[in-house]
Amino acid sequence: MLSFRSLLGLLFLFALVGFTSWFALKSSEPIRSKLPKDAILPVSQVSHGQWVQMTPQGALQYVVKIDQGVEYNNQHMDFESGFLTAYQDPGTPPWKAFGAKGSYNRPLQILDLKQQVTLDRAGFGSTPPLVFATTALSINLKTHQVQTTAHVLLTEPGSLNQTQAIGMQANLKTHTVHLDHQVRSTYDPLVLSDIKSAS
Repeated sequence: MLSFRSLLGLLFLFALVGFTSWFALKSSEPIRSKLPKDAILPVSQVSHGQWVQMTPQGALQYVVKIDQGVEYNNQHMDFESGFLTAYQDPGTPPWKAFGAKGSYNRPLQILDLKQQVTLDRAGFGSTPPLVFATTALSINLKTHQVQTTAHVLLTEPGSLNQTQAIGMQANLKTHTVHLDHQVRSTYDPLVLSDIKSAS
């Protein structure tokens, strides 16, 4: 026969076990139930990812490489260290872009690069090499259009030529660049003297 004190201790133990079990089950409910219905949850982690796009003729169009990324519902990806190589017509060098951070919208095929962003292309023919440095760049991989509203520094490796502007639009396929406003340029005096002597 159990004493009153033993019976009381046993009831307390049952209550403690029951509460602990209930609390463990409650805290292990899926996180999804605690978030708003329209919350977008990461569906996969990507490490050292790469995706490639080919033209209908089977030629390489672009290659995107990332170091680390999180993909959401197969629609959108945030990543670290993104690299783009965009191939154009045969005989012209590819454009290369880099961003320390970025995101990719899969349905729209828009690549947004941020932080320490560069866009460059080697020279060909009489066209000099170009390097653009900025803080943000949006690249439409479908239309080859590039744009930014941030400050842009354009340099030509091999010369002292520099151009600064606020905002830029470019077409990677036609190799055309439009600087929006507050455009300021400085030129390599050696290049200027060569141009004057040639004319």
